[in-house]
Amino acid sequence: MDDLVLRTADRRPPESVLVVAARPADIEVHAAGTVMRWVDRGTRATYCVVTDGEADGREEVRRAEQVLAAKLAGVTDVRFLGRPADAPAEPAARTRDELERLIHQVRPRRVIVPADLAPVTSRLLAEDREGPVRELWVMSAPEPNQYVDVTAVLDRKLEALRAHASRAAALPDPEEPLRARLAAHARVGGLPPGRVAEAFEVVRAVRHTP
Repeated sequence: MDDLVLRTADRRPPESVLVVAARPADIEVHAAGTVMRWVDRGTRATYCVVTDGEADGREEVRRAEQVLAAKLAGVTDVRFLGRPADAPAEPAARTRDELERLIHQVRPRRVIVPADLAPVTSRLLAEDREGPVRELWVMSAPEPNQYVDVTAVLDRKLEALRAHASRAAALPDPEEPLRARLAAHARVGGLPPGRVAEAFEVVRAVRHTP
């Protein structure tokens, strides 16, 4: 992400946020608690899910589950790009164009993306000097630098995760391992014992000057 400058994260809830996920339930696993905290404080949130999961005839079921999970987080604007998870990888240019179009529609101040979309998103933000985005937050990042205490909304986060009933058996983080991972994030983030946290790598959208 050489086009952006790392800065200390703005910990205040943003005016608006766009959360992009590769598949249904990813937001609930990695970022829903953070979104809940922000929405409770007035943030306008939009979800975008790139794929509908496996092409098994249950795509509409998974969409309905994602809409329900979003509603439990206070999010009513949910967009679906509709790509099957087992389709060949889309060209980077198409992904960039779709993200650019969505950002211009939603006008978020903060964007959350999975690690595999971070490079293309960071380049897009660096090139868009007049754009609205001020920070890029990367979920499931290998080197997080920001930890959000989600202890107060943990039950709601798990309830939202349970909304994905059709994927329950295949989810990578059943509840107990997820609780353990969130507790580990809290420890690394310096929070007191008994707390849980979600982890992100935060990149502030500050452009290099020539």
